[in-house]
Amino acid sequence: LPSKATADYRALRKRLWREGWFKADPNFYVGKAALCVALFTLAIGMATSLPSAWSFSRTVLAGAVLGMAWQQIAFMAHDADYYGITT
Repeated sequence: LPSKATADYRALRKRLWREGWFKADPNFYVGKAALCVALFTLAIGMATSLPSAWSFSRTVLAGAVLGMAWQQIAFMAHDADYYGITT
């Protein structure tokens, strides 16, 4: 027999599913993908088009932007791995 806490949790989860709280919004992921492409483009642009006198700064800035892109991709991969995008 499940405990009262387990029964309450199951009832809450069922209600949230019924109300649509777990439905994925494809537009959110399209926007996230566009953001990732933009961040990658910005990082490449910074690394290749800033003056060579800014060698250290452009490398650090481009690396930081590239890191943000990878982090967003990791978030999306995590959601995809747990079927958060398609369910």
